Amino acid sequence: MDEQNEYRSSRNDLRKKRTMNRIMNVSIGVVVVLIGFFMYHLLFSSSDEVADEEEPAPEQIETDDEVDENDDAIEESDSEEELSEEELTEPIEEDEVSEDGEGNDGDNDAPLGPPEDGNFEPVGTEQESLDFTFTEGTQNRYEMMRAIEYATGIPESDWDYLDRIENNGGVGQALGRIFYEGVQYEIEMEWVEGEGWMPLNVSIG
Repeated sequence: MDEQNEYRSSRNDLRKKRTMNRIMNVSIGVVVVLIGFFMYHLLFSSSDEVADEEEPAPEQIETDDEVDENDDAIEESDSEEELSEEELTEPIEEDEVSEDGEGNDGDNDAPLGPPEDGNFEPVGTEQESLDFTFTEGTQNRYEMMRAIEYATGIPESDWDYLDRIENNGGVGQALGRIFYEGVQYEIEMEWVEGEGWMPLNVSIG
């Protein structure tokens, strides 16, 4: 009887051990699967984040053509700036600008300063026929002012002021009066057809 009890007890122990072993094996398998799942998820999610960080935003990518276009635009802008600077530094020819801002041919401008022999010449003209007017801004007035500069040798920019410029007895006869450094200069002139105004006499004081 005792032997049967011992046999049954040993069989029960054996069954319990087998059951425990199975449970342990299953538990270990579950743990291994979980560990593998988490490792897989961790590794691949990290790789995706790194790839996202390294990939530049589409709007920040410039193609070679866009870079070339930008370089061309910069070079064109530099060329325009250089051209503007050259234009600003070019000297303005005196005979290109008249008193009223209109251009005049240099051939019609008399040399500044009276001749040594005292024989004046006409200062030249662009008028086909005399427009006997003294209105400021007209071609005739400009040419009379040039005749005064020629007769006195004093450029208009240095005058104290122009006192008068007027008819001196008839068509083609004019009188101009200026002050320079407090001294009065009075210039008589006459019109020479096709050649312009010619100073006749200069009175000082």
